[in-house]
Amino acid sequence: MRIGLIIAEFESSFGSSFQHTARVQFDVDFESSKIQVIFDNLNLLEQKILLGECNGRMVGWQMSLDHVRMLQHLLNQILCKFEELFHNKPMNQKIYSVNHKLRETELSSPKEFALDAIKSLFVPVKENKLSKKEQQRLQAESVSRSRAFKAYQKIQLKHDQKPLE
Repeated sequence: MRIGLIIAEFESSFGSSFQHTARVQFDVDFESSKIQVIFDNLNLLEQKILLGECNGRMVGWQMSLDHVRMLQHLLNQILCKFEELFHNKPMNQKIYSVNHKLRETELSSPKEFALDAIKSLFVPVKENKLSKKEQQRLQAESVSRSRAFKAYQKIQLKHDQKPLE
């Protein structure tokens, strides 16, 4: 999976409703955007959900253990990709700067962009497969049009051959 898609999934899942639910129901506040703090808070949130330490307040969006584990997995993938590209762990950096650096590495050069655009223009469009009945109907319409055109040509030919009075 491309890193841009992983980052987009992480950012959409780690949105304000997730953070609000964590704060209201489980008293876990994501007050910092540093990666280490996010990691620690996700682990703390996972433990609270496993132990059932919910304070009972109601919120609009209900969080599950799957949501927390998915975010942990996505964050791990982001960190692995960053470490692979830059050869260090960004634990003291903010998540937004790490995501920005990773997105920049994924951008294509102008030459690659132009090649992709040209390929998309020249890719043949696949025709939808028609049923036998639709094929027969289209063929009949084509024959009818050709007959009508031939009849029109005959009329024009006769009209052009009439002597002028």
